[in-house]
Amino acid sequence: MFSLSPILLSLTTFLCIKGFEIDPHDASSVDEATGLVADGMLDYYAGYEKGGTTGMFLPPAYWWEAGAAWNGLLNTYLATGNSTYNNLVKTSLSYQAGENSDYMPSNYSTSEGNDDQAFWGLAAISAAESNFTNPKANEPQWLELAQSVFNQQVTRWDNSHCNGGIRWQITQFNSGFNYKNSVTNGAFFQLAARLARFTGNDTYTQWAEKAYDWSVNVGFIRDDYSVYDGSLIKDNCSALETTEWSYNSGLYMAGTAFLYNYTGSSVWKTRTEGFVNKSIDLFFRNDVLYEPACELSGSCNYDQTSFKGFLARFMVYTAHMAPFTLSKIETCLSKTAIAAAGACCGGSDGVTCGFQWWWMNNTWDGLYGLGEQLSALEAIQGPLLLQNLRIYNSQDGGSSTGDPMAGLYTPTVSFAITELSIKKQHYILLSISLGLLLLVLT
Repeated sequence: MFSLSPILLSLTTFLCIKGFEIDPHDASSVDEATGLVADGMLDYYAGYEKGGTTGMFLPPAYWWEAGAAWNGLLNTYLATGNSTYNNLVKTSLSYQAGENSDYMPSNYSTSEGNDDQAFWGLAAISAAESNFTNPKANEPQWLELAQSVFNQQVTRWDNSHCNGGIRWQITQFNSGFNYKNSVTNGAFFQLAARLARFTGNDTYTQWAEKAYDWSVNVGFIRDDYSVYDGSLIKDNCSALETTEWSYNSGLYMAGTAFLYNYTGSSVWKTRTEGFVNKSIDLFFRNDVLYEPACELSGSCNYDQTSFKGFLARFMVYTAHMAPFTLSKIETCLSKTAIAAAGACCGGSDGVTCGFQWWWMNNTWDGLYGLGEQLSALEAIQGPLLLQNLRIYNSQDGGSSTGDPMAGLYTPTVSFAITELSIKKQHYILLSISLGLLLLVLT
């Protein structure tokens, strides 16, 4: 795969082979398209290289995006039934869990952020919810891995600045340690919501509510369901960074939908509807998904090209958990799937996916990379995933087993806020244990 130079970029639309023409609701059509896109995404996989790392993609990809990519390929299987990539997905999700089964592998533990760890946790709970092939009995299970991430992040809840919330970075040595943001707290919120629904343990519900309420009170979630990026902890998080990214809205949207499905509360229904309406209004151009903060200006970085793919993913989850949103979401995702497929027509292979889909003219914009491939994959498979996805819980067929104390056995739980760690670990153990006891008694 390759990209033309900026000087030739304006000529790429004339050099492009016609993109895929897909029926987004036809399994064979989507299977053929996603196979090509997934293979293109795996051109960036480091594990295929001599000396490469299992589960990791080539630089400049960051570790977090690998977890997101395996979640995307899991969704490919769930949408199409094509199991080509299943062993790679399973192996990668297990291998990158690290030495302590907490998605803090030693190669990345000093550089990863809380949002990075959370994205791997979301991939693990996706595997549990889909009844994906369980690891061997002597290996950490999908639910256990998700619980491990949750438990460790609870220990990093920081009441000493901004009255709560989780910092962006785990260690004080990393840039961003003094920043709290929506991607970190939104991912934690969604993980808690999904754990609540899967396990039936309302300790997770309480933490989800706490994370959501804090996000509102600090100003990240606005009255119109806009989601701002975050704030430095200086001056009690009063100086908000107001950029709006598609995946932040998606994180909160799907979290509210899972809680609506689990609790039946009209409060969560209203919130879900609010995020859906705002996301459609803000992140769709000509009814096609785009990233307004950087796409039109051509300023998206390597990470940001993947963001809109996650919104597509989270909209699928939302439609399943809150069926009253299905009609709106399906309409948007169907047109987006066709547009994204039409833009997968570049590069030396003729099927490299571009980033701008909204112009709907089957042309490639000259952009390429892991993010472009992953976004296109999620977009193209979205409508079929809507048809075929089944989200299980522990009471209706979900077979993954967990450990309420996962992630709390090692001294690496919190690097930066160590004075709070022991007390918080005891609180988590007690509250989750009580929650499980209540489940048994009822």
